[in-house]
Amino acid sequence: MSVNIPLPSSQRSALTASHLLYRVLDYKLFTAGQPILDNTLWLHEQLPGYVTSGDVSNYLQSAGYYASYNVAFWPLTFNLSGTAQMVAEYGDYYSYDKTARALIFARDHSKVVDVDSLKKLIRYNDFKRDPLSACPCDPPYTSLFSISTRQDLDDPTGTYEWSFEGFRNHIGIDAKLTSSQLMNNDLQCWAQSGPTHDTQYVLICCRLRCSVGCSVLTCFVLIGDLSADRYFSGRLLCWLI
Repeated sequence: MSVNIPLPSSQRSALTASHLLYRVLDYKLFTAGQPILDNTLWLHEQLPGYVTSGDVSNYLQSAGYYASYNVAFWPLTFNLSGTAQMVAEYGDYYSYDKTARALIFARDHSKVVDVDSLKKLIRYNDFKRDPLSACPCDPPYTSLFSISTRQDLDDPTGTYEWSFEGFRNHIGIDAKLTSSQLMNNDLQCWAQSGPTHDTQYVLICCRLRCSVGCSVLTCFVLIGDLSADRYFSGRLLCWLI
């Protein structure tokens, strides 16, 4: 069930720049090992002047998971936001169920059996070996097609079908998760700040524009106790490109 609510003009001015998604999970209705009850998980999507909300508990029960990756779930929001036109122009990258993140979640969600395996999934990136990260590019893959992107590691001299697939300042730098056990222990959660590094270098590279029109490639190595997820950043090298 979903509810579509056109907002009155008196309320639209406060939402003219808002494209938002909220998920509300009622842990009071959740019992581990038991079927998901109605109203356990609600999804709210908002566009300027319009909101769509609905219960997605049945979806969570049937699929075994609910994934979100910056693409509208509700068809009305998907179409009103212009995303359908983006799919027509750029392909499945902008779709909800065929984009690389969706396909990776669909393939790997059953591997999640505890908090540690969930951490690995939400920080997953193995773009040089994962077939779902392949593209008609040179080299034939992109870090964009993964769960936690590391486009600082894409080839700055590569050739890509679309410019947004190649090297750029676009890095997944955080992850947050919780569980029923953590929630029941003073509302705790786990969070990590820094790029995914399970299968990647602990290195961030970004392109900076000079006032004279050149580009500077600056790389930062993250130093610290990786097992404790604590980092200190320091500039490693810098060169003109």
